Order: sequence, then C-alpha cells, then structure tokens
Amino acid sequence: MGHVYVFVLLFVGVLVGSIILLPRFSRWYFRRQFKRMTFVPVFNLRGEVIRKYPMQDRRLRTDAQNLYLVVRIAVTAYHMLYLMTRPPSSIHEEGKADLPLEGYMILGEHIGQTARRILHERLPQLSPVGLHYHCMYHYRDDMTHRLVCLCTLELENDDLLPHEGKLWTLGQIQQNLGKHYLSKYLEYEFDSLKHIICTREKCMES
Repeated sequence: MGHVYVFVLLFVGVLVGSIILLPRFSRWYFRRQFKRMTFVPVFNLRGEVIRKYPMQDRRLRTDAQNLYLVVRIAVTAYHMLYLMTRPPSSIHEEGKADLPLEGYMILGEHIGQTARRILHERLPQLSPVGLHYHCMYHYRDDMTHRLVCLCTLELENDDLLPHEGKLWTLGQIQQNLGKHYLSKYLEYEFDSLKHIICTREKCMES
C-alpha cells in the first residue's frame, strides 16, 4: 500500500506541475515561433518596402544604413510621463530613462496594429482604449536609422503601471535634458510630447 500511495502522490505532483508549467511553456514556444515566422520590413525614403529581415536577425540591432519603422508609445497619467530604464535587450541606449514601449513594425501590419501588439506584449494589464497616434518623424545618426511613429496612451491613474518605472513631470524631464540620463530618442521627442500633454491639460480645464 505504501508504494501505491507514493505512486499516487508522484502522479498527482506531475499532473499539477504539468497544468502549471504547460501554459507558460506554450506562451514561450509561441513567442519563439512567432519571431521566427515574422519579418521586419526595410523602407526607402518614399515609404516603400524594399526588403525584409527576420525578426531575430542580429543586424537589426547594429544596422545604421537601412531604414526601419519603429513605433514608440508614451504612457501618460496626471499630465506626467511614465518612464522606465531601457533594458540590456534594447535596440540602443541601454540603461537610460525612456518611454516604456517601443518596437519594430512587422511586415503586413499597420501602425495601429503594431502599437496594440507592443502594448499587449509589454504591458498586457493596460487597456488600449486611450491609445492614440500623433506623428511620424525621421531619425538618423551614426548608430540608428529609423522612421518613428509616436503614439501616446493616456491613463486616468497609475494603478496598473509597473513599479520599475515612475512618473516624471515635464519640468523634471526638462531639467535632465542634455545630461546623458535620458535616451536620445526621448530628448528628440520631448517638445512634441510636451505640446501634446499641455494641449490635453488646457482642453480639460476649458
């Protein structure tokens, strides 16, 4: 009877472990296969797709010649910007404070689809209801060549935002411009984001 009891416990343990781990493994496997099957388009200055590279291609991190489309999403609450430190896996500017959401457009997507996908992948607890596209700009330096679509996600509060980041006032960001603390992309976008947030604030007051 003792051997049977041990066998039953082991069986139950394996069954419970499978129930817990299988969904995690499935999500990991799906994300891995998704990246293998998806491609990042390369554009010319007229906005036409001229070639494509697999999502996992290493050249995406170092290629400063080809033009890629990147969607960036600024998360706002209480008329402030939510910033996080860019992780080591970032395209560039690792370790600097920046907008929390950024990613390549995938071949076949439009801007709205890319923005919602990035939001769902990185901050799935947030609703896309307040997600808006604002503008597009061309950015190029010695390390980067990108066509950037700037979006915002307006939240009523910060209850669901990760604790790894924090809300910054426009004044705090202004004081840190040019001090190598903020990402170069955020510094380039700051005037546009400031205008967007201030305009919203005035509209709410009127």
